[in-house]
Amino acid sequence: MQGVAAAFAKLIDGVISESSLAELKWSLTENDGNSLPVTMDFTFNKPQEMTKFIVYNRPQYTNGKIKKLRAKAYTEAGKEYDLGAKDVGVSDKSVTFNLAEAAIPSGTKFSKITIIFEESHSGPLMLSVVEVEFYAKNPAYVEN
Repeated sequence: MQGVAAAFAKLIDGVISESSLAELKWSLTENDGNSLPVTMDFTFNKPQEMTKFIVYNRPQYTNGKIKKLRAKAYTEAGKEYDLGAKDVGVSDKSVTFNLAEAAIPSGTKFSKITIIFEESHSGPLMLSVVEVEFYAKNPAYVEN
């Protein structure tokens, strides 16, 4: 990843713009460096009951827009929930994983979300991601 820790921090800084993207920069050929897919783990400070998360695509059409990704969610005990794969169009600004659609028992808390970036519109050697936004259920809020 270009910029290593600084690039990862840009994925969760709350800024959705071309100037704050994490650019996963690969070598010129697959033989020289890493290529997609690439896996990113987002581990939370404490287990959370998640409602959804959104992955924001690069706003400008330049190198590395997301084409296909998949996700998994893990409980503190290590139980894995496959959240499926999503195709992302070249003009799509974001992709949402709604955990309510994933047949997960109510009240399940997750300690980690894994996102596997499988393809980009620029091929296997470039990927740029602007932001990953997580939404946790507010335990103080009771729906009537």
